[in-house]
Amino acid sequence: MSIKVLNHKHEITMTRQQESIIRKAAEYTLYKENSSSKNVHVVITDDEEMQTLNFKFKGENTVTDVLSFNNNTDNEQNWPPNDLEFENILGEVVICLPQVVRQSLNKNVNLSRELALLTIHGILHLLGYDHETQNEEYIMFGKTSNILNKIYPNE
Repeated sequence: MSIKVLNHKHEITMTRQQESIIRKAAEYTLYKENSSSKNVHVVITDDEEMQTLNFKFKGENTVTDVLSFNNNTDNEQNWPPNDLEFENILGEVVICLPQVVRQSLNKNVNLSRELALLTIHGILHLLGYDHETQNEEYIMFGKTSNILNKIYPNE
C-alpha cells in the first residue's frame, strides 16, 4: 500500500502529525473497504488552487474542502494527470488545508480529526460512493462515521 501526501503549494505548512493522520485515515479506509487498489495521492493545497479546481471541474467558483479525482480510463475530467507514479492508483484526493482549518474552528473540533474526516470522505468518493440522494448520503456518511470513530474513538 502506498499513500503519497503531496503539497502543491509550498507556502502551506503541514506537520508530520497531520501527514500521519492523513496517511492513517487513507490506509484504514482502503482496508475497511477491501480496495484492490492500494495506491492513492492526497494533495494538500491552498484556497486559490482549490477554488480554481472546483470551478474547472465542478463549475462552482468557491473554495471547497475536498475534491476527489478517479484515475480511470473513462475519466471525463482528465484528472489526475496520466503521469502518476504508481501503478494501480485509485486516484487523487485534493484537500484545501486553509479551509480545513476554518472548518475545524467553526465546528470546534480537532484539526487532525477534520483532516481525517475529509480524507475518508474523499477516498470513499474514489471508491464510488456518493451523497446525491438521501439513501446514498446515509450510506456514505455512515461509513465515514464508522471509519472516523475507529481512528478517533473518544471524540
